[in-house]
Amino acid sequence: MNYLQELNNKWKVVSINGSETAASEIWNFYTQGEAITNHVPFPAEITVQDNGNSTVDLSWDAVDLDGDISYYNIYLLDKNPPTLYKEKVTVTSIKAIPLISGKQYYLEIDVIDSTGNKAKSKTSFMVK
Repeated sequence: MNYLQELNNKWKVVSINGSETAASEIWNFYTQGEAITNHVPFPAEITVQDNGNSTVDLSWDAVDLDGDISYYNIYLLDKNPPTLYKEKVTVTSIKAIPLISGKQYYLEIDVIDSTGNKAKSKTSFMVK
């Protein structure tokens, strides 16, 4: 036989099997508040345009269902993992970044929303 026992706004389940008794942990009753929903941004879609003169243009497209993207952190280096290049960027492109031809570069973009949720995108590219 199983039953629910209420203990001053708390509860537990008690199971009785013949002379054996077992009880669950004690839990609290509560009234659920209004649910607040916040979505994590989707990872950015990155485009790297090699300008053919040892510079590249970076652009990215990011979506958050809440529409509350706050900023982007850009990591760029010829070693993996890359280091922070620009912090708290609020635009979605950076033009004419000077780089060294013939090198492989690693790029990461963090998309951060107003509640601190973060999505990371990674890519690598070779500069002509």
